Amino acid sequence: SASSAGPAIFTASGPVSVAASGTLADYAPLSASSTLVLGTSLVNDGTVSFSGGGPSCGNPVSLYLASATSGVPIPWSGTGSFLLQNLSMQDQTTSLALDAFNSTDAGDVGGFSFFPGCPVIPTISFSATPASIVQGGSATLSWSVTNASSVAILPGSFTTTTLAGSLAVAPASTTLYTLIATGPGASSTATTSLAVTLPASAPAPVVQVAAGGVLAPVPSPALMPSSSLPSAPASPLPSSPVPASPSAPLLPALISLERTFNDILVLAQAQGLSLPYAPFALPGIPSSSSSSSSSLSSSSFSSSFSRDLSLGDRGADVRSLQAYLNSHGYPVSSVPGAPGSAGYETDYFGPATMLALEKFQASHGIPATGYFGPITRGYMGKQG
Repeated sequence: SASSAGPAIFTASGPVSVAASGTLADYAPLSASSTLVLGTSLVNDGTVSFSGGGPSCGNPVSLYLASATSGVPIPWSGTGSFLLQNLSMQDQTTSLALDAFNSTDAGDVGGFSFFPGCPVIPTISFSATPASIVQGGSATLSWSVTNASSVAILPGSFTTTTLAGSLAVAPASTTLYTLIATGPGASSTATTSLAVTLPASAPAPVVQVAAGGVLAPVPSPALMPSSSLPSAPASPLPSSPVPASPSAPLLPALISLERTFNDILVLAQAQGLSLPYAPFALPGIPSSSSSSSSSLSSSSFSSSFSRDLSLGDRGADVRSLQAYLNSHGYPVSSVPGAPGSAGYETDYFGPATMLALEKFQASHGIPATGYFGPITRGYMGKQG
C-alpha cells in the first residue's frame, strides 16, 4: 500500500494543476522515504520536480508516488517541464513519454520510461571537410556521438538516429552548423563552421591595335616578367587611331583596350617604372580625367565619379557607385545589413560590386564588362 513506503508528505483528494509560472516539488531533500498521494489527475503547465532525496540523481532516499484510489492510475498531462528522479511509482499514467531516473515501476504505470541509473550527457565529435569551399562547391559534415538516441543538425531540418554518419552540404555563404545530440534525460551541442569564398574573377581580355586597325590578342601584362616591360618613353604615349564613331561590334574591344591601358599603368608602377599618362578616350565619350564629363551628367553625379573604377579599387567613389546600384535595383548585396547592402555601402570594389555593375550594364545595352569606365559613367550621368 501507499503507506508502507513512508509517511505521506502530500495528499490530494482531487485534481492537481500547476500554472505556467508555478512549481510543484517534494520536500527536497527528504530525510526518509516518503509518499505523495495524487487524487484524480495531474496537469502541469509549469514545473514539476519530484526528486526524493534531493536535487542530485542517485540519492538513496526515494519518493513513493501513489494514487488516492488503489488500482486507478492518475493521468499526467500538460505542456510544462518534469524532473523525475529517485522515485518509486505506482498507479500513474501519461501520454507525454516521460523519463524517470534512478527510479522503479512499482506497478500499474504507463507512459513512463524507468532508468536504474542517472542521465549521462552525450559526447560529440563534429567537423566539416574541407573547412572552406568556393561558392558552388560542397563539403561533408561528419559526426560521431555517444550516450544519445537522436541527432539533429541546424540550420535545416536534418534529424537521424544514426550516431555516426555524414551529410553533404553546399551553402551559398559561410555557415555555422550546430549538432544537437539528445539522450535520455540529457542533451549536448557542438558546432563547426564552413567558410565559403567567392570564385576568382576571370582575367580581362588583353588586345592591341595593330596596323590597319586590326585587333589581336597579346599576353596579359600580369604574366610578363618585369624585364619584358618597355622602358618609360621620353614623350607621352601616342593615342591609337580609332574610328570617329565606333560601331557596336568594336565597342567591347575598345573598352577592353581602355582597361588594358589602365592595367599597364598599375603594373608599371608596381615595377618602379614611371610612364607618362595619356588618357584614353572613346570618341564622343569623355575619359575619366576629362573636364567635359559634367556635360553628360548633373554636377552632383560628376563630382562623385572622377575616375574609372575596377575590381580591387577603393575610395569614396566606390561607395557612391554601390549606393547608385543599390538605389536603382541592382543591389551589391541583397542581405539586409550585410556589407554592400543599402545603407551599408563600403569603399571596396569587390566581386559583388563587379557582378552588380555587370547586371546594370547588361540591362541597359552596355557591354557587361564589370568595368566602370566612361561609357557606363556617361550613361549613369544622363540617367541621374
